[in-house]
Amino acid sequence: MKEWSHYLRFKHNIQYLFSIVVISGDVGLLKPDPKIFKYLLEKLNAKPEDCVFIDDNLNNLESASKFGIKTLKFVKNAANIPYCSKFEISSFKELKYIIENHL
Repeated sequence: MKEWSHYLRFKHNIQYLFSIVVISGDVGLLKPDPKIFKYLLEKLNAKPEDCVFIDDNLNNLESASKFGIKTLKFVKNAANIPYCSKFEISSFKELKYIIENHL
């Protein structure tokens, strides 16, 4: 997972957008368990409202949101998926724009 995440961040030139990346499988905590979000906040020494969680799974987004973390839903296709985040994206280009201009 770490290698894939690293590959995607560098392929799409978005690595500079993130100060820390937590990969659930790498830290032994699975989403949507709140422990992973607590881990992230402790690692960053940050407030929840200063963090962004990006995922395509609604349960994971809801868990992060309950923690106070901003959420960004990655929509893989145009299926009729319920809304749960202020922002939704379907490409890495959109991710870069949203983070740089709205979060």
